[in-house]
Amino acid sequence: PSVHTECYSLSGGNKQKVSVGKWMEKSPKILLLEDPTIGIDVGAREDIYDALLEMKEKGISMILVSDDPKEYLLLCDRVLYIKGGRVEKELLPEELEVIMKEE
Repeated sequence: PSVHTECYSLSGGNKQKVSVGKWMEKSPKILLLEDPTIGIDVGAREDIYDALLEMKEKGISMILVSDDPKEYLLLCDRVLYIKGGRVEKELLPEELEVIMKEE
């Protein structure tokens, strides 16, 4: 797609890239993300991860909700396990990885 392509005509992956790019330009202090790569092909997923890691390096805080534990391992400094609206556990990504291997 070109820079003149209307956003509504883009694929899901390209729409996600546009969304992440929009927020990168605004330089928010906190970024809220819900399933940022759901339904995205592997190549686009890597592009989105790269962009989010760049934002993280710039000191932008992120709150991530995802069904993909791999995203927590890649993007998070700490993980809160919430059940019934209450924090059940606070983990480091490495601790989550150990739990995932045990299951």
